[in-house]
Amino acid sequence: MPGRRFREEIDEWSKGATVNSYPDKVTKNSSPRALNTAWLRTGYPAKRKGCPILTPAGPVNLPSSAPHKPALLALGTFEGIEWGIFDDGRWMKIVAGAWVDLDPTNPIPFTAGTNIPSVAIANNLLFVVNGVDAKKINGTVVQNFGIQTMAAPTVVDSGVAGNPSGTYRFAVTAANTATGAESSRSPFTELAVVGKKITVSWTFPSDLQIDVVRVHIFKEGLTDTFFRLVGTNVTPAASSVTGGYSETTVSITVNVTDDNINDLIILSPGEHDNDIPPTGATFIAYHNSRMFATDGVDLFFSTISKPESFSADRVEHVNPGDDQQIVAFASLDDDVLVIGKTHSIHRLLGPNDPNVWEIREVAESIGIKAARTLIAVNSLLMWVAEQGMFQMEAGGVPTRIIGGETDQGPDVGEFHHLNLSQLDKAIAQFDTLHQRIFFALPAMGKSRNTLIHPYNVKLNVWEDTWDPMDISAMGILYESATGFPYVAIGNYRGRAFKLWGTPYVDGVRVSSGTGTFTLKGTPTAVGAASLTDTTATFDTADDGLDEIPVIAVSPTGTVSRNIIESNSTTVLTLAENWAPLPDTTWKYYIGSPNFEFDTQEMAPTAATLLRSSGSKFNTRNFKHVMLKGMSDTGDAHIEILAFVDTVLTQISTDITGTGMTWDVDNWDEGIWGTAAAVATHHVGLGRRGKVCGLRIVNRDPAVGFVLLGIGLKGTEHGYKD
Repeated sequence: MPGRRFREEIDEWSKGATVNSYPDKVTKNSSPRALNTAWLRTGYPAKRKGCPILTPAGPVNLPSSAPHKPALLALGTFEGIEWGIFDDGRWMKIVAGAWVDLDPTNPIPFTAGTNIPSVAIANNLLFVVNGVDAKKINGTVVQNFGIQTMAAPTVVDSGVAGNPSGTYRFAVTAANTATGAESSRSPFTELAVVGKKITVSWTFPSDLQIDVVRVHIFKEGLTDTFFRLVGTNVTPAASSVTGGYSETTVSITVNVTDDNINDLIILSPGEHDNDIPPTGATFIAYHNSRMFATDGVDLFFSTISKPESFSADRVEHVNPGDDQQIVAFASLDDDVLVIGKTHSIHRLLGPNDPNVWEIREVAESIGIKAARTLIAVNSLLMWVAEQGMFQMEAGGVPTRIIGGETDQGPDVGEFHHLNLSQLDKAIAQFDTLHQRIFFALPAMGKSRNTLIHPYNVKLNVWEDTWDPMDISAMGILYESATGFPYVAIGNYRGRAFKLWGTPYVDGVRVSSGTGTFTLKGTPTAVGAASLTDTTATFDTADDGLDEIPVIAVSPTGTVSRNIIESNSTTVLTLAENWAPLPDTTWKYYIGSPNFEFDTQEMAPTAATLLRSSGSKFNTRNFKHVMLKGMSDTGDAHIEILAFVDTVLTQISTDITGTGMTWDVDNWDEGIWGTAAAVATHHVGLGRRGKVCGLRIVNRDPAVGFVLLGIGLKGTEHGYKD
């Protein structure tokens, strides 16, 4: 019995990708698997752009005998400086594409180790804590975060006749007049004299940020508090500008009268008014003109407008009996600070007054798994919890970021494809230009962040998985020409890259200016953890291909992925053993986005009766695959993997593009070039079966591709035919 002709086309994927293991969530206009795919603002899936190099090399090894260069732990921008913090303790900046010391006088301000930094900006200073260290920078000089309380001064009777008579107490404070920070008042030293001048001396602190020491006085029976000692009858006199003494003066003679003391007007800080941040502070945020910090147990806060002034009395115990750690917190609006613990979310709200504000629990089972994923996106906060990716608005409760109308986000409570034991290392950043949130996460069996789940805010869809490289850090940098912000990523050898840029390659150079580097080919030999191509010219300049991904693809489409540890011009030495092991019939691709876009399993029909439409019991002759697409880089070779009843058939075609542009970086607009060339192809398939799923593939380096439509043609037969 002759079959009935069918023709089924898909020309829109407005629901994005389904990033979970539930097949029932996949619809015709969503993809069950979209590797290295970006949804354009026009709704079409495209091969994502690449990761251009910002720093061709990581910092030099310290010491030189170190086995490898340091990993980036954090990067960002402050006062026009593009900075990075490394796991060997260095704090550096990018100058002309190279890492140099941020403060040459203090090149290693942090303790070496994987101590994840938390940063906040306040009073034109950048503050950093990491559970071990607490530092700040004004743009050029690294200093301690806060000023340690000084020891009590030495106070003695000078033996010289003078005005003082009675019992006096003296204390000192240290100050950084450039930042306005001052220490808490030291313990006092008491002395009783009768008609004698008093000598007060101290040891000037070694902390280089301190430029003055101030002296404070209290007289029993005359005052009820300490005042800063300035004015007459003090030799030498305190500076009229700073109210204190520089390091050249460590002793003064006091010959004050009671009237002199009564004339003093500047109250001294208390013994714990300006304490340093809590020991072991792991996270900080500047909210409502206060610096908030946590040691994982309690929530500490500074004085208003004094981000370095903490006290053991200025603390909130956030539901202390729940046996949970405070992980992270962030402002949701001026009067709301969202506090994330390991298994709960709380909200500090109310006026900026600890006597009035209150803390309420808003979620008792949802917490924050990774501190570096808590980010502000428009009027929302978003983060990674053990149950998935969540969002929250000011007056609301946490809700999962599902994407689309059905739940297409990562699996609730399961994360089948991720390493839950390493999920605390995850990172997130918001790309305001391209309206995407990038969640960098560790894949199953991996200790590093090996993949990205992008969430397209503009289209409200997930874009499944990107894998440009292993990511140790993320931050926001700015284009020098336009000032537009972009997401930068750091890797485990200290290099930095721009996430989303041309050409379509990840962390590699296409050419040296005098020749072209090899980024794809056929190996002449393959070892357990190596690949050789004697015809190749691999890039060896700077750090070469260190930490760059390489994939090998078998003739039947099997993909084996690895990370390059080091390389010569013809040999790649790899970080792990191949799994599976390629051979010399395979092809390899270096630093090229592996674009693989899947359709739903299709059961096309020519039936007009709804009850017969698309029956998966009917047999079909799948004769042709129809493909419509375009390329902004010229020709694009497209492989089509057709899975007919799960049996693979490989076919291919070429797309030619002339002048198409897409996703132009002008904030909120997608533009098709006036010379856009759309290519339509019918490719023979010739397979018989019940259902057919398609996978569209392009792995070529420096090649772009946009999928505009896909379809099947053939004939349908009854299930008995």
